[in-house]
Amino acid sequence: MKSLFGIVLFLALSGSLLAQQEKITGTVVDHQTGEPLAGVTVKHISSGLEVITDFDGFFSFAATDAGIIKFSLKYVSYQEVELNRVKVEEDQKTELMIKMRKVGADASGETFMAARPDNDPRS
Repeated sequence: MKSLFGIVLFLALSGSLLAQQEKITGTVVDHQTGEPLAGVTVKHISSGLEVITDFDGFFSFAATDAGIIKFSLKYVSYQEVELNRVKVEEDQKTELMIKMRKVGADASGETFMAARPDNDPRS
């Protein structure tokens, strides 16, 4: 009987602790095409927690306290994104839509690369 009471008490306390933590969710997409980006590293700066976006570009942080939060996003061949003032309010879910730009892309969406000539001694 004591163990049953202990389990019920534990569940009640853990539920109240979870209620105090806020949740941040978001989707990361390509700036030009709007396609979701899978595999983007999203880092919660102050806690150091990192998550990776799923196939739909979705991510979620479940254990975030209310306040002003900083995030950074990294993805291969895209410019790094830093969000310095994400406001998370108590007892509310914060949803973000983040658009990332390709590195070296111009308005047409083409990517340019620099190359050395064949006679360059550094090649």
